[in-house]
Amino acid sequence: MLKTLALLMLLLLVVGRTHPVAPQATVSKVIFDTDIGDDIDDAYALGFLLRSPEVQVLGVTTAFEDTHLRARLATRFLNSAGRGDVPVYEGPKTAGKSHFTQSQWAEGTPDRTYPDAIEFMLNTIRGDPGRITLVEIRRLLAS
Repeated sequence: MLKTLALLMLLLLVVGRTHPVAPQATVSKVIFDTDIGDDIDDAYALGFLLRSPEVQVLGVTTAFEDTHLRARLATRFLNSAGRGDVPVYEGPKTAGKSHFTQSQWAEGTPDRTYPDAIEFMLNTIRGDPGRITLVEIRRLLAS
């Protein structure tokens, strides 16, 4: 699975560099909310957004189960993609059976604390009302 993730990341980096597109006048501001680490869809979507000249990723927020380890994975992914400038925020942990398949790769990132995801989302959206898109690539749980 690690080889698959590494190959996908390499593919995204190569494709992003070989097909330059002239930037549009309007750039969409995005917060990427993810449960990255369970399967490949989150990594693929994040890689696509990072390489899109039409999108400015304001931050990555983690959700579902071990959000701290997911934040470490997102940090490592962003650094590997040359986008360590994109901040990562940790959401609240939730209970449940772990589906985290990329924990070993995530643990390769030095441990640190992450700012609060909910506070970041609220402050960012309130600071620029109507201009922020929240992209949620994660489980949506009904309360």
